[in-house]
Amino acid sequence: MGKVIANNPFAKQNRMDTQKLHVLFLSEAPPQAAVKKLQSLTISPDKVDVAGKEIYFYFPNGVSGSSLWKHPLDRVLGVSATMRNWNTVNKLYEMAEECE
Repeated sequence: MGKVIANNPFAKQNRMDTQKLHVLFLSEAPPQAAVKKLQSLTISPDKVDVAGKEIYFYFPNGVSGSSLWKHPLDRVLGVSATMRNWNTVNKLYEMAEECE
């Protein structure tokens, strides 16, 4: 989880509202054709960055206001997936650190 946090390409950019950051955790890396489809469905101002089994999203208008709202991502990508907001990702990391 620490690597997921450290690798978020949007978290350190200026003027990024961390409340609008999300991470999609995948069961496996998606096929390249699926990545291209996802990228084609992502319309500005939304941003997407695929990093193996994680996909980072920035939705400045919120998830329900995003260009991907009506596209089930697990179907688009062809792999099982679950999305968590940036707050939850950080909280899960903190909880895991406490368990060590």
